[in-house]
Amino acid sequence: ANISDNLDYANKKKIKIIFELDLTPKDYINFIHSINHSAVGINYDIGNSIINGFNPNEEINELSKYILNVHIKDGIKNGYSVPLGEGEASFNQIFSLLKSNNYCGQYIFESARQDSNNTKTNLDPLNTILKNIHFINKIYSRS
Repeated sequence: ANISDNLDYANKKKIKIIFELDLTPKDYINFIHSINHSAVGINYDIGNSIINGFNPNEEINELSKYILNVHIKDGIKNGYSVPLGEGEASFNQIFSLLKSNNYCGQYIFESARQDSNNTKTNLDPLNTILKNIHFINKIYSRS
């Protein structure tokens, strides 16, 4: 079986194959066009965009018709992931761009873990989840 057969099968079963690649918008579009199948889309990772020094405005405007889900993550340019709100992601701008491009897919938390006093010891995943939900609720309601 080749990739086309597998994608046809995925499409028949209503399965989407979603790629998360750290590519420029132009390279991402070339990749998607090289596959040329309706079962294929992309995951937009907010944190990876920041870490790689990409421009979210350019990315979202150029890639919006291919974005099938979004990872909510913060990061530092040329650095690493950090807890939400501690990096360089402009969440208000990003959520506004996604809305203006009619994005209505899933949002998935893929954020750095933290404990209740930010010491990075005794990690408490539930506390991190609650902080993330609170942070995003404030941001999303303003965008």
